[in-house]
Amino acid sequence: MRKTNGLPAGTASFTRMPLGGGGFSTGIQFANDGTYVHQEDVYGAYIKGPSATSHTQLFTSASLPAADVVPLRPSQGSLTDGEGCYACAIAPSDATRIYATWNASIYKSANGGTSFSKLTGGPYTTLANTGGQRLFHNRMIVDPQNPNVFMFGPQQGNIIYSTDGSTLSSLTVSAGTTNYPHLVAVDPSSSVVGSIKQKWAYSIAGTGIYQSTNGPGGTYSLLSGSPTNPCSMIYDAAGNLWAVDGTTYQVYKKTPAGSFAATSLTVGSQAWCTVAVNPQNTNQVVVMDQNGAIVTSADGGTTWTDRWYPNGYGGGIYAYSTSILWMGKSKTAQIFPSQLAFHPTNGKLYCANGIGVTVANSVPAYGSPWWWYEETLGDESVETDWILCPPGGNAIVAVRDKGFFPLVSEDSTRRLNIQYFPRAGSTLEHGWHCDYVPGAPTHIVGCCSYNNNAHGYSLDGGITWTQFTGNHPDGGIVYGGCIIPASDNDLYWFPANNARAAQSHDQGATWSLISEFSLMSAGAETGFGFSMWNQMRPACSDKATGDVYCWNYGPSAFPALKGIWKRAYGTSTFVRQCTSIAGSGVAGSQARLICVPGNSGHLFFHGDWDTALLRSTDGGQTWPSVANTSGVVAVACGKAAPGKTYPAIYMLGYLSSVWGLYRSDDNCASWTFLGANPGSYAGWINSLAASQDVYGKVYLGTDQSGGFIGTYNSAFSVT
Repeated sequence: MRKTNGLPAGTASFTRMPLGGGGFSTGIQFANDGTYVHQEDVYGAYIKGPSATSHTQLFTSASLPAADVVPLRPSQGSLTDGEGCYACAIAPSDATRIYATWNASIYKSANGGTSFSKLTGGPYTTLANTGGQRLFHNRMIVDPQNPNVFMFGPQQGNIIYSTDGSTLSSLTVSAGTTNYPHLVAVDPSSSVVGSIKQKWAYSIAGTGIYQSTNGPGGTYSLLSGSPTNPCSMIYDAAGNLWAVDGTTYQVYKKTPAGSFAATSLTVGSQAWCTVAVNPQNTNQVVVMDQNGAIVTSADGGTTWTDRWYPNGYGGGIYAYSTSILWMGKSKTAQIFPSQLAFHPTNGKLYCANGIGVTVANSVPAYGSPWWWYEETLGDESVETDWILCPPGGNAIVAVRDKGFFPLVSEDSTRRLNIQYFPRAGSTLEHGWHCDYVPGAPTHIVGCCSYNNNAHGYSLDGGITWTQFTGNHPDGGIVYGGCIIPASDNDLYWFPANNARAAQSHDQGATWSLISEFSLMSAGAETGFGFSMWNQMRPACSDKATGDVYCWNYGPSAFPALKGIWKRAYGTSTFVRQCTSIAGSGVAGSQARLICVPGNSGHLFFHGDWDTALLRSTDGGQTWPSVANTSGVVAVACGKAAPGKTYPAIYMLGYLSSVWGLYRSDDNCASWTFLGANPGSYAGWINSLAASQDVYGKVYLGTDQSGGFIGTYNSAFSVT
């Protein structure tokens, strides 16, 4: 077959990169048959049927309309903050009916998520990954007996509802606190008129909770005594309306005929954040605080147990896992809750949280042992910042929040890989970048931090790590960026977050600023990355010589720094090789510079989604563009094709105006199209690496949804 640019298409086989888990699951809802959906703050939403063994991503290039998939998906500016799902709801009476937000609009599925259609309306403010308010719930709800009726609460805008599953109507309400969501709820016990439940509620942050007794589009009144800033709001099966105030953390209850009143639950220092009521026994109530401790009531909130951690750990709760190995490793899988919810029929308690979804088989008496069991297989929501493929070794994935994962196993049916941190005792560190030492591919250096310097090195391919004994001169502002080794001892650190470039010549025992790049004061713009959240990796080392190259975009206060710089191995200074690269004048949050293995002085560069693929074969002095390329976001070098000597080159971007992943086996003279959306992923790919040992094997990392492993060494056909 041929794509529209006339290039042959290679056959591809994709598997999930076996990492597993979140990410942050920010809400969970059940259908009556036990199917549940949960949304993620970083990418999409998932569904799990009552007999399913794993979760299924709802938003893919196959399920969404083509116009809403990268790269055609339009930008919504400040209305969104990434690819997370702000709200997702499932119809209790029909598990095939799902409503969810994607890219600031509302989508509907009538077949359990196989396909979605975009409803006319919006766009809406749907910041899925902003602040603690992203955990507030519920932001969308479906009539429990009519799948065509639902209500949606965006941030600050009007309340949206539909009574036919397609036509969107709005309720004019005040905006409330900036960027705080309107919560919505429907009373399952209320009367039905015209096939629609009559009692509905919504909240306005800073004001309180409003209720209608004549349908979702009816007349709403502010409820007396309601909390003014609810973070959790639900009706139970008996018609009681429960709410937790997100400012005072007091738990409130309103009976069907009464007014809101604070329960007897003591607040003290406990930041209660979510409440759940058993639909089979509305006297059984569970409340959880932000650290994972719970209290329970057996009499509908009249009396409460003391606060305790279900599985005996103080200061957090932890998941027991057999399917995702890193979660079961010495309590490393600490979870922070967003929402509790009971299964509709069997009494199990579920928790949407910082690693995905966990479940407790029952709610025991106070003080009894209680374990959360991970139920997250198939949920791939970790954020991969970098992938390294050292020759002869395992691929190593740098993961935000989770450190480094050497892929000892690539079995996509299980998650057998364990996370590692350079700093002993770490349970939460951002893995930013790693690289191998020239001539010693099992020797790895990596930057990994979360409010500290937790960076270090490994001498066994990333399995065990040693923290650097010395700290970067700029201390606590050192995040992101990359550490580049010229040898075991000679390391060069180019942080993001406007920390200055530094060097060590004793394997990280001591560090000093690199004089050429330390003209500015600490915290001022450096030209190597202004934010730790950037994907900019502006440096690399020549694996044949140990020479180190870097690109500086030229900060406004020091424009003379702009260009490609080189520090030849064994010398003491960086020397600028060129002062300008076409199209790279911007800060370049996605800019990458890589060296071509086995070819001294050969480099590739791309800017911030706005450049062609640029290359140099003279050590960075000249940079012609690769013909017909544009909008490049990633490039990698892998094992040469059979009969070839130059590495295979992989590129994600546009070739002759056609978006996709491409491979060149002949030094960029021609290209094979490998797919527009690898792995049916509908969002942006942010990292790309290729095996040095297996031709055609490529690793793709996403900013929001784990990663993929692709094999392209099958023959392709041309017609």
